[in-house]
Amino acid sequence: MLHQRQPTTPWINPITGWRDDFQQAVEMAKTAESVTRSGVLYYTHTMAILHGVLRPAETIIHEMTEILSTAEQTGEDVAIGLAKSNVAFALLHRGSDSRAYALELLAQVRDIAMRDRYSRTAIPMVDTFVAQDRALQGDLDGAIELSRAAVEEEIDGGGVIFVPMATSVLVEALLQRGTHRDGQEAQSAIDRMSAVEIEPGLVLYDIWLLRMRALLAQARGDDPVYRHYRDLYRKMAAELGFEGHMAWAEAMD
Repeated sequence: MLHQRQPTTPWINPITGWRDDFQQAVEMAKTAESVTRSGVLYYTHTMAILHGVLRPAETIIHEMTEILSTAEQTGEDVAIGLAKSNVAFALLHRGSDSRAYALELLAQVRDIAMRDRYSRTAIPMVDTFVAQDRALQGDLDGAIELSRAAVEEEIDGGGVIFVPMATSVLVEALLQRGTHRDGQEAQSAIDRMSAVEIEPGLVLYDIWLLRMRALLAQARGDDPVYRHYRDLYRKMAAELGFEGHMAWAEAMD
């Protein structure tokens, strides 16, 4: 039987000042070349946005867009891949009318990664968000097939940090399609994610698991269990100050 990870209470010993650290890193990189500027934004704000830690601020999107313009002028593939990823992921999480543009940027990132001119770790990440878009467009079969493959690639390749996002897209698509077998597969996907070995204190797994367990209970019509996990999810998001998860949790009935 797979181990069921239980969230730790309290969730973490908070490290204060990380938001200031992010801003300081961005300020320090302003005079650097495009690869450094894009990389700093990617490993601070973009990663935080992807994991529901931050919401994309307009000032950051503006800076990402400006850096993308500079990176395109250099023609350097790593700078372009990072810069396009920054803009695309921020726009997708802002929920703007720029979704088509963001997905086109990700398609371009995937293309240079497929040609080994950018990190191939980007491929399952891009596929995860393409799958999410397919689900939004009503192509649940396509969304499930693509997100299932992305989860497999992430777990088999040891890409621990992106497993929660990919699993969440798969689980939500399965629950939206809603057959009995889909429910079983959703449970198996959650169990598999719960069994992934991670470093102690990596709360990203805990918070995504609470969300997915709440959604699964809701799909099963188990209201007491749903409310239990939903309330834990809201509490954890609020105590950690994870802006994206706070918004997603509040949107749950």
